[in-house]
Formats: sequence, C-alpha cells, structure tokens
Amino acid sequence: MGAGTISRGARKLRLVLAGMMDDIGGPNTPQRSNMLGLALLKSFCDSRPELSGAPHIIIFDESTAIRPDALTRKILRCNPDAVGFSLRECNYRISAKTATLLRKAKPGLKIIIGGYEAGARTGEMLRMFDADCAVIGEGEAALAEILLAWKQGSPIAGIPGTACMRDGKILHGPARKPMNLEEGVSPYTAGLYASANLPYACMTLETSRGCPNNCAWCSWPHNSKIRVIPLERLRKEIEFICTLPEKYGVAFSDSNIFASPERAVSILGAIHSHDPAQKRQWWINPYLGHITPNIARLCNHRYFEIACGVETVNPKALEINHRFYDRTAETSGAMLLAKYAPEALVSAQIICGLPGDTLAGFCNTIDRVFRMGFRYMDVFPLNVLPGTYLHRNAEKLGIKFMPESPFRIIETPDFPLRDMKRAHCVAHTVETLLRDDRYRESLLSHALAGGSITIAAIALAKELAQDGFRIESMLNPQTTDNQQLATLSNMMRPDRKLPASAGKAILNWKNNLLRGPKPQSEILHNLRPSLSGMREENELSYHD
Repeated sequence: MGAGTISRGARKLRLVLAGMMDDIGGPNTPQRSNMLGLALLKSFCDSRPELSGAPHIIIFDESTAIRPDALTRKILRCNPDAVGFSLRECNYRISAKTATLLRKAKPGLKIIIGGYEAGARTGEMLRMFDADCAVIGEGEAALAEILLAWKQGSPIAGIPGTACMRDGKILHGPARKPMNLEEGVSPYTAGLYASANLPYACMTLETSRGCPNNCAWCSWPHNSKIRVIPLERLRKEIEFICTLPEKYGVAFSDSNIFASPERAVSILGAIHSHDPAQKRQWWINPYLGHITPNIARLCNHRYFEIACGVETVNPKALEINHRFYDRTAETSGAMLLAKYAPEALVSAQIICGLPGDTLAGFCNTIDRVFRMGFRYMDVFPLNVLPGTYLHRNAEKLGIKFMPESPFRIIETPDFPLRDMKRAHCVAHTVETLLRDDRYRESLLSHALAGGSITIAAIALAKELAQDGFRIESMLNPQTTDNQQLATLSNMMRPDRKLPASAGKAILNWKNNLLRGPKPQSEILHNLRPSLSGMREENELSYHD
C-alpha cells in the first residue's frame, strides 16, 4: 500500500469536510454566511463519474463559537476515514486543536487541509495539523483526484495543486491550471441546501473567480484573469435561494460583481425578477468605475447593501500598495448610485493604517468619499495577512503588526501608533454623528459643498464635550485598544445615544462652525481627540 493511501475494505470511503465562520454583525456585514467552498467541493466530487459515488462526503459547516472537543465528537460519530479542514484566519486554531483530538482518538485518520491559510502558510499548516496533504488554491479538481487515488489505493503525493510533508520536507505537486467554471456544479441546484432551517444568516453566491488587480494587502489571487460562472446557472441559483425563507440574505463573494456591465444587468435583473417585493437582503461589492446609469437604476433596491472599495485616495499609499484609483470614474459611479439608487445602502470602504498613508491622508480620504456622494462609510483597520505583499515585505516597509491572528497593523513609518489611535477616534466621531438625523444632512451637505466632514465633525464633538457629553465615551470599552479594534462601523454601543439636550451645541456648531467650504489655505484644524491617554502637547492640522 503506497504512502497516503487508505485501506477500508468493502466499506465506502467516508470523508468529513469541516469549516467554521465567525458570527458577526453590523451594517454591510451578514451575521454568518455558509462556507460555500465546502459545498462546492462536495457537489463537484459527488458529480464525478470516475468516483462512481465511492466517497461519502459529509459537511460540517459550523460557527467559530464551537468548541474543538464538541466538533471532534460530531466528526467521530460519522466514523470517517479522512477529514478535510477549510482554513481561514478566523478558524485555523480551532481546526488544529480539533485535528489533534481526532488523531488521538483515531490514529489512522487522514487529515487534509485547504483554504487560504493552507496556501499562504503551507509548511506551517502542514506541521501544525500533522496533515497528510494540503490543497493549494481552488480545491474541487484536486480533491476529486485525491479521492480517486485513495479509491484506487494509490499515493497522493505529486497530485497537481497539492503539497505533502515527507521526512520534514514539503513535496509540492505541479501547479494546477485554473478551473473551467463551466465544469462546476452548483450546490444550490444540486440539493445540498434542501432544508429551510439553516444555521446561517445568509447564503454566499459567487458569479466569477479571479482578480486582475494586485493590491498589496489582499489575500486573493492576484493578476489573474476573471473567469465567470454561466449566467443560466446563476439565474437558477438566485431562483432557488429566493424560495428559501426571506430571513436568509445573499452575500456575493466577488471582489467586483460588475466587472462586465452586461452580466451585471442580467444578474440584477434576475434578483428583481425573483425578489419583486424587495424583502430579501443582498450584499454586493462593486468597482465604482463600472457603474453605469442602467446598473445604478437596477441597484435601487431597499435591501441592497453595496460596499464600494475606495480604501484610500492618498497618492503615496496608492503607489506603495499597488492600488489603482481613477478619481473621475469612481466619483461618477458614486454619484450615479446616489442619484439612481436612493433606496440602497451604499457605503465607501476605507482602510486605516496603510503603508504610505498618514493621519492627514486618512482624514482626506474620509472627506473625499462624502464629497463623492456617499452617505455611509465602513472603516477597517489594516490586517497584514500572511502570504500578502505587505506581510512578505514588512521589514522593508518598516511596518509593525500583531504577530498572531488577526495580524492587525500597529504602526508604519508615516502612521505612528498615536496617530493611528487618533484616526480611529476621528472615524468613530464622524460615524457616530452621521447616525443622528438632527445634523446628518447638514454634515453631508457640507461635504458635498466641498467642506471637510472630519473638521466639521470634530468641531461639533468639541461643542458636545462642552455641553457635558463626550462622543468617545460611546466607544466600546472592550475594543478601544489599537490591537483589538473591530470594524469601526460596528463599534458604537447600541445602548448609547447622543443626548436629547444637545440642541445648544448643535446651534453653536451650525451658526459658528459650519459655514460651507473654506479656501484651501484656511482648512486647518486641530484633529486632536480628547480621549484619555491620547492628549498631545502639539496641535495636529492638515491641508485638504
């Protein structure tokens, strides 16, 4: 029997595929979506004639709240011959502890790892899991070949798109060509989600794979041709999902669902056709430069949440992070959505802490997105993920970040820790004030007129402080440390509201501080937050 083979007699090979996702919530973020990758693996392998139904594949799509011992018991009850773990930043530790418990309970069990972490840190993950094989990149065809090898009693080392550990050395198989997505099998139409009682808040749907960009912080495959899933399959998937109870939303996994305007119109049309009453939630990520008037009109859905990746407009940060930014095209796209899709929740995504960025540049990005016509923003602290350009070149770039997951940025040469904390406070102040209808429209109008929304928001925050209320007190005390900050749009405690007695502060702000756009030479302001422990002797100002 060759290395990596399975002997099981006449019994059908049993494989458990396990994965875990975070339970999270907030604007533009579904609470938990299904791990589509696991379902795609099963539906593809179940359809392969060469396997002839030999593997019996069982999926455990769990929350990261599950304990390793509980997951171990669930898996062992299936009496598997092999277990595959889909590894992400949020679950690889839980998965590794589960693998250790499984090995102890069933020493002959085979362990396969896949997912992003298996590709980004192949050797480390193989050792951590004592795994028999790692699948690198897209896994459908690779897993099918692994199962066929086990069915035939052949070794798995050398299969394209895989890596195995032998005598302390990693043995890589040849690189595997990108999959022809027309060969894929939809888990939705294949019946994997037949139950109407699923443990998710939303379903994940992909319309394409690949990304032509090369953003330095991104863990997605770079500079790859976009491959598309046939439109007829997508229409059937949308039709099926819309037969599920309306509590299940849909999150599109594409980095840019509108890469092809013609396809975008067809996909959006299918959504409107099968959700005519607009009762289901849909989460979409587009590139603003691809928005047309027709697409914008089709985005006018009261339960569309459209998160647009602006990230930064700082030229130095754009250059260092290999980020493309077309100010004219992206402003046009934002304005089209603002004009033709008023019912949708359209937000700009911004990254805080990018190499090359500064506090001034970060504030300028916030100002810019609201001048583009956005009404909401999502600010995320940078995570320097293993396998990315930033992680590989961290020493060269002089960036410091947490050595363990989530690898949160601490500081960069241009963005020291004290400024990072200030940036978090500025973003939190703007975000908090925009939640209050009493001056939301004034702030947005000020921005559209060319004014600085960050300057106006900090000025109002100071007026509120003089009235006895500090906006920073609304920060969740569990997440105020720079290394622990979660998505800034989710940081406001729901039990805290701006005071009803803030009328005097608002009146002073409107009369004395909000006077429309100022000449560039006059746009100077002290952006020093008054958070305890963050006061500095020198004032901080910036030019737009």
